[in-house]
Amino acid sequence: MMGNKTKTLIILGFWLILALFFVGINEKVFLTGDEIRLNVKPVDPRDLLRGQYVALNYDISEIQVEENADFKRDETVYVTLIKEGEIYAAQSVYKFKPSKNPYIKGKVDFIRRTYGNNKSLDTLIIKYGIENLFTKEQEAKDIEKRLQKGGIAVIKLDKSGSAKVLKVE
Repeated sequence: MMGNKTKTLIILGFWLILALFFVGINEKVFLTGDEIRLNVKPVDPRDLLRGQYVALNYDISEIQVEENADFKRDETVYVTLIKEGEIYAAQSVYKFKPSKNPYIKGKVDFIRRTYGNNKSLDTLIIKYGIENLFTKEQEAKDIEKRLQKGGIAVIKLDKSGSAKVLKVE
């Protein structure tokens, strides 16, 4: 029969392993991901700084598709990326994981319908989980000033499409 001390150590060990597992999953992108660069769009400066993080918006956050493409809000999507010089841009958007890399995984946040040229288009507003950069307050203010003219975000992107922001240039 196990003593109370042994039971307590087993329970503590279990919780420690569980916590390390979740930290490892979150940090996996930083360890195994490839570094890419994305254009960052200027954001209204009144909304840019909230506490100690900077709100970021990307060129790849808005993708036009034909109206009958049948994307839905909160749907997971995969956006293939193409390198244009030093920067990556959106190439295509899919409902299922594409067979080619690189691609980034996101969720449809909003769908905006536009009309023109006898054709209606949907603009997918996609969130990738890289829309906030947490940093020190003074550094966030400096980034805010630099982003008035646009900027480049350095991103780590792993093979499963998960991404993390490293820095903004």
